[in-house]
Amino acid sequence: MVFSPDGDLLHDIDLGCAPPDGGIDFANGYAFVDCTASGFFGRLYVIDLESLDIVKEFDVDWLIYDPTPSESA
Repeated sequence: MVFSPDGDLLHDIDLGCAPPDGGIDFANGYAFVDCTASGFFGRLYVIDLESLDIVKEFDVDWLIYDPTPSESA
């Protein structure tokens, strides 16, 4: 959802999945929004900030990232 400084709803973008787990990042006129599609897969959306159109979508495999430290031999 995009709100005005006064708190009025200006635009609602339906991504069709759970709310952003990793937040929203901004760069070069785009917003990068990730959300969970299931417990194992997600989706990353690239949104043009001027038009508020979704310009690109990426499937994300959360299993490729293992946050546990590896043990040295």
